Amino acid sequence: MPVRKRGSGYQVDVQYKGLRVRRQVPVRTLAMARDVERDLRDRLVAGEFIQVEIRFVDFCAEYLEAKSATMSPATIRTTSAKISSVLTPAFGNRLIHTITSHDIERWRSRRASQVRPITANSDLGYLRAVLQAALEWKYLARNPADGIKRISVPAGSHDFYDRGEVSTLLAVDIDPMDHMTVTLAIYTGMRSGELMSLEWSDIDMRRGVIEVRNKSDFRTKSGRDRTIGINPILAGDLRKHPRRLGCDHILHHDGDRYLTIQSIWNRIVSAAGVRYLKFHALRHTCASHHGYGWRGSADGTEDARTREHQFINDILASLAGSRPPRCRSARFRHLGVTWASHRKNRRRIKRRITIVYREASVILAISRWHNCPLLRASEGAEAGANEPPAFPILPTAQGNPAIHPTIS
Repeated sequence: MPVRKRGSGYQVDVQYKGLRVRRQVPVRTLAMARDVERDLRDRLVAGEFIQVEIRFVDFCAEYLEAKSATMSPATIRTTSAKISSVLTPAFGNRLIHTITSHDIERWRSRRASQVRPITANSDLGYLRAVLQAALEWKYLARNPADGIKRISVPAGSHDFYDRGEVSTLLAVDIDPMDHMTVTLAIYTGMRSGELMSLEWSDIDMRRGVIEVRNKSDFRTKSGRDRTIGINPILAGDLRKHPRRLGCDHILHHDGDRYLTIQSIWNRIVSAAGVRYLKFHALRHTCASHHGYGWRGSADGTEDARTREHQFINDILASLAGSRPPRCRSARFRHLGVTWASHRKNRRRIKRRITIVYREASVILAISRWHNCPLLRASEGAEAGANEPPAFPILPTAQGNPAIHPTIS
């Protein structure tokens, strides 16, 4: 029966020369459902829905070859590893058009019993992407992974290091290359891939910034370049960091760029004696301690610039009810972040935040120029009162990334 009543709509089932297309259409009348059935039949006869007999493993090879032009090398490596280790053992020798939703549902249930729910959801995402490509390339009439629900994952907390633990990590006696690795991660919040691809040409000590750029062998997570401010502690370490002839990378092993940071991070944590967190936790640590504008001394105590930055953060907190304005992701729930849910409210608050930042920066600059005790915590802060202000005065589009950190 090509058209049948199903729930609040109709199910249309069309077959032609062994090919079958089934659709659930949200129409109210039988006549409208029959119109959809005729349209599907015409498209099927015209060859729009063609099921090619190709094995899943062969299609995956074609998929990776086609996506290599649009995906970053790191994404291609990750996808290839996931396909070969997870998807191919389950569906490798099967014809791709014989894979059903029921097969995927059973595979997902088995996978959930073997790994964490979040990993099982990630594996399902890879499978759905492969089958979606098969649908777009006319290997399938429908994506059998559509409608397969993800496993519910309880919201977890994202831990980070406190100031005492950060001081321990920075003070531990380790190899200079390992020390630079942890220093860059703590004071810039860069991801591991960004650190491994960082070159000396990306650092502008005159402007005091690090340029995170897309390169031929590296692509940022968002696909966009960004600029990160360098604080005085990191600037001093960079000036003392040895450079190797013939190697442009800041982090390297005897002239060869790092391929992974995991073993290095394990060595650093073991030497420091702090609790183990993933290397990515250093990014959360940077965001938790005043974002990229973290101004702290080597022993973990706050200096005058830290108080100035906190002064602006306090204004933001009272205005928007949040910490730094863009830290609204669930990954930073440990910061107690709240953010307006409506898009218009977000735009309005961000405009107000920009104005307040500009005004507060001017106030700080004037107070430092005129020896005004606006932010003086003690008489010891008077030493640099007559010096030009080190805190940025006016944020611009190209200006201080430390003012508006983008965390993701």
